[in-house]
Amino acid sequence: MINKKEFWLLLVIAVIPLLAVFKSGYLAYTDNPVRQAEIVWFSDVLRSGWISGWSDADYAGMPVQLYNYQLGFWIAGLLSYLFGVGLGYKVFLVLVQVFLALSVYSFLKSFFPKGAFLASVVFVVQAQLLNRILEGLWAELIGFSLLLWFFLLLVKSSKLWLQSVVFGLIVLSHLYSAIAAVVLAACLVVVWKKPRVLLPVVFGSALTFFYWFPFVETRAWFVPYSSGASLLFKLKQFGYLLLKSGGGFWRSFLISIPSIILLVSAFFERDFSRVKKAVLFFSCAMLVISLGPWEIFGFKLFSSIIPERFLLYVRLGLVFFAADVFSRVNVKPYLGLVFSVLIAFLLPGAWFAVAPQNLLDSFGFVNNAQGRVLLDDTSDNSKYNLMPLAHVVSNVSAVSGFTHNPKIAMANLVDFADDLWFGRKNISSDEFLWLAERFNVQYIVTDKVPPAGKKVFSSGGYNVFELPFNNDFVVGEGELLEKTRHRIVLNATGNLVLKMNYHPYWKSDKGRVFSGDYSFMALDGAEGITVLTYDRVNDFSLIVSVVFACIIFYTARSSSRKWNSAKSLL
Repeated sequence: MINKKEFWLLLVIAVIPLLAVFKSGYLAYTDNPVRQAEIVWFSDVLRSGWISGWSDADYAGMPVQLYNYQLGFWIAGLLSYLFGVGLGYKVFLVLVQVFLALSVYSFLKSFFPKGAFLASVVFVVQAQLLNRILEGLWAELIGFSLLLWFFLLLVKSSKLWLQSVVFGLIVLSHLYSAIAAVVLAACLVVVWKKPRVLLPVVFGSALTFFYWFPFVETRAWFVPYSSGASLLFKLKQFGYLLLKSGGGFWRSFLISIPSIILLVSAFFERDFSRVKKAVLFFSCAMLVISLGPWEIFGFKLFSSIIPERFLLYVRLGLVFFAADVFSRVNVKPYLGLVFSVLIAFLLPGAWFAVAPQNLLDSFGFVNNAQGRVLLDDTSDNSKYNLMPLAHVVSNVSAVSGFTHNPKIAMANLVDFADDLWFGRKNISSDEFLWLAERFNVQYIVTDKVPPAGKKVFSSGGYNVFELPFNNDFVVGEGELLEKTRHRIVLNATGNLVLKMNYHPYWKSDKGRVFSGDYSFMALDGAEGITVLTYDRVNDFSLIVSVVFACIIFYTARSSSRKWNSAKSLL
């Protein structure tokens, strides 16, 4: 039974540390500029009739939302439509924090009515978790919250359809959360010894087949990350999880409490229920996964997965056993308010930084440029990735690339970090101009001096340079007749290359489309009027999802389809 006083007090405690995000301006810390730009692109492609599509925004063209985590953008996109991108995104961040807090509290309250509140407070004010929200890594926290509801449904509900839908929402939230949910179900199979626990995973996966199948179908388009963290580094990360939270002594002391409680309780616990065993198995399994065992065996399918990110799910064990101990000791629950106030004062101010107006003025100068804009990795003095905000405040087709968790082939070529230009150091002006012409670059926005170009605008250290530009989209034998978002019409007289990034979902009614030099889209074997289209809807995967949606809907209406209750787990 939810305690109303605890419920509302937890809401206040969860929101206090995030109030500073509502200062005027676009949030600039780490991935937030990227996320705000992705909200714009998501809203844009949604108007074309589907949740994914093609955009000229970055990478000289890219699939939008096809490889992004959909659920968060559905909500953030709606809020941005209601309040505008800047304010809507900030409201969204607060809602993520609130959803996380209430999910943790509801989950713990089901097992430890007396210890749930204080454990939830200590959990949600951890600086590392706040950092994930404030740096734009909120998708995993949505998935983590849904994971807790999935756990509750598996052990306390007999509704297969509801379990399947929640697992499907986890898949749409974040890939890592989906992997964690599969591991959790497997742990319940081990302690319960009934494989039917895996049925929601099967149904939920089929329900979201339209979303994850493109990952598998186009896996050859991805390239592995160039390096992985060493085992020693990963072990240090685990120590960081247990003992530190990204700051000074007091913050580390306050936030390490759940970890210390877990370690102590593990030594003194004598009567482990099956739920406790499942939680412990799950936490240990996620710790092993966080060490990246697939890297040892060189599994390419998992090459883009970052193992250290799975440390988040070890925290389920930390907060669970913290609540267990708090339920057996007499601690004033309202001390949680003290924690939140202390944390709010201790949070780094950089987390709430906003983009400088001088940079936004530079974006305004290149608004609606005919050609592409090379957005250098301009970082001001704060090392923020500010360039994606160009897509929020202006209509810009860019060369640079700031999106996608999966790594794509063109990403190395459009790397302008530090002293790199087109992924190269010490590039000559002639080579730079040749590549810029190949990418159809008209302007450069940078806080550095590029190898070539004429300065045409400057504001507070942010400069705009103009390059020679002829707006020629086709290289080779042919001419461009028409270009829209998902359709290109050419008059081909021989082999040609389009100054656009290749993706496997581009198809041609004549000849062969393939990835040419610099990952540009190449066409050969076509003669005369040729039409290229981007297949943004995979009919097969959509049919599979619709069929299973019908099955799940029928299951929900039919009492004969219900499972036997899994309450024996308790």
